[in-house]
Amino acid sequence: MTMLPLVFGGGMLVLAADAAPDVPTSDNPVSLFSFVILVAGIALLVSPTLCKWDWKARYFGAGLASLSSNSLMTLGPFLCIVLYSKLPGIVRLALSAIYLTTHLLWGRRFVEFYRMIEHDPELLAMLYHEEDDAVYYIQKADRYLFEKKHKLEQFPPSWLFVACMLTGVAFTPFMSIITRVVGLPFTHIFLTVAAHPISLLGLGFLVRGWIIFFYFPTKFKRASGKET
Repeated sequence: MTMLPLVFGGGMLVLAADAAPDVPTSDNPVSLFSFVILVAGIALLVSPTLCKWDWKARYFGAGLASLSSNSLMTLGPFLCIVLYSKLPGIVRLALSAIYLTTHLLWGRRFVEFYRMIEHDPELLAMLYHEEDDAVYYIQKADRYLFEKKHKLEQFPPSWLFVACMLTGVAFTPFMSIITRVVGLPFTHIFLTVAAHPISLLGLGFLVRGWIIFFYFPTKFKRASGKET
């Protein structure tokens, strides 16, 4: 699981090089960002062992952060399109607005959900059980509150996966034309469209993981001195 940032970070390096072969790696923002992901991946890989997190919340947070790296399947090629494509500036601006808006709205739903729990002592007590030695996160309660009580889906709807994939496939017969217009390899266009729901999925992992395994445990630690 913790190897995923290495895989996707490395993939971004390849995509960045293909999008701008004449730009040195040190001057390519996408390449530099990819390098940061690689370093973060190594840190996630070794931190639980070196810091002896064992079964603490941070241990699971590191794993969920690894899963969130699947967002790079879209983020990498998308950044290449914004920075290096031949599309008019207004088109790239519109694509950026769509990309940012969809991701902000998807991440916001998780923030609002856990903010509601934070301000409801009864719900918070269901999500985290406090004992003498520690505070324990209850995954079953989290799933119940999210999916059963409040009817919120953890993952993007299946129809969005199908629609984006079919759109990407529909572009395939016209790949030579699209590649010429955009000025980038077709792989970048296909991944930006077809993997968009996967990017939302990764963002959801990242936001939920930060709140569940870092934000709340830090809050409990400050209040009671107990680990989560």
